[in-house]
Amino acid sequence: ISSASCLKKLWIYRMSKSESVMRPSSRSGSSQRTRSPGLGGGWKPTEDQILQYCEFLEMDMEKDAHLKYIAADALTAPIPPPWKEYETPDGYVYYVNTVTGKSSWEHPLDGFYKDMYYEAKRADGKSGSTSKLTVDAQAIAAKDRKIEELQKEITRLRGQKKTEGE
Repeated sequence: ISSASCLKKLWIYRMSKSESVMRPSSRSGSSQRTRSPGLGGGWKPTEDQILQYCEFLEMDMEKDAHLKYIAADALTAPIPPPWKEYETPDGYVYYVNTVTGKSSWEHPLDGFYKDMYYEAKRADGKSGSTSKLTVDAQAIAAKDRKIEELQKEITRLRGQKKTEGE
């Protein structure tokens, strides 16, 4: 098991035990306790939650504090279609791809945000110091590419599903 995987499980455990994490419920409009990033709806992560996610991303906060916004974005990222969020009876959040049936304990975009962080860090190393505007432009372009990839995969899987159903 990688250290990042252990850190993520620890983060999920901490969030599952935290009584102070309240996010808007997408179903009822009231608040509900949840452990997963990405419900959106104007929810803002606390500084401690952002720092925990920075730890999950393996950020060196002395060198990479200017990249903390990536963690904040990750915590408020919506769950991309065709993924859905579910909760076990004992309160753990997991995700299911409704097209493939694949399930995961990790938010579907965790890998994307980790890659974004590594790319921004690499860009910092090349130029010595990358402006936030440059990193933001790179991040937007990366998000656009990921969205296009996901849309192509959804289209492919829907076509495959229709072919199997005929």
